Amino acid sequence: MIQTPRKSMPALNVRLLGIERFEGHVLLQHNVREHLEREAVSSKGRTERGGVFIGQYRGPHIEITDFTIPGPTDLSAPTSFTKIDPIHQIAAQRAWQSSGQTKTYVGEWHTHPSGKAAPSFTDRHTWSNVAKQIEAFCIFAIVAPNEWALFVTEKKLAWTVTKLEVTSEGTRGLVLGTI
Repeated sequence: MIQTPRKSMPALNVRLLGIERFEGHVLLQHNVREHLEREAVSSKGRTERGGVFIGQYRGPHIEITDFTIPGPTDLSAPTSFTKIDPIHQIAAQRAWQSSGQTKTYVGEWHTHPSGKAAPSFTDRHTWSNVAKQIEAFCIFAIVAPNEWALFVTEKKLAWTVTKLEVTSEGTRGLVLGTI
């Protein structure tokens, strides 16, 4: 029997399926890491707190360089935090202008004072909506008593949330990625 060679099927671009996986790394600068660690130590028994991450997209990678803290008009309760203070938008705009339009909003952080460093259904829904609105990968942090975790939004037919793991530590900060 004579066999004829089969033609291989071309690889289907996963983006055509509506899938956009985060294949980069996140550099979390030391000042941001230290902030998350301070919040983790002091979060127990408080109301929720939060803010935004400011940084830059570097090809497939995201660098988080700055953060905001709660403003005086933000709404804080034991199980919720709502950013309404203009301080967050002002900080992002100032970073954009002073960096020559390279630094921007890249995500958010908030505390879970009586829980774990895991996103709730509300967190996942909100984060998916943010990513859909700005059409980019975003980084989110949950800070709980004595722990914190980073997550990235990915598009898998719909926007979903994937936990990031530390891959290395350098002189500028922690490097995290998906595993």
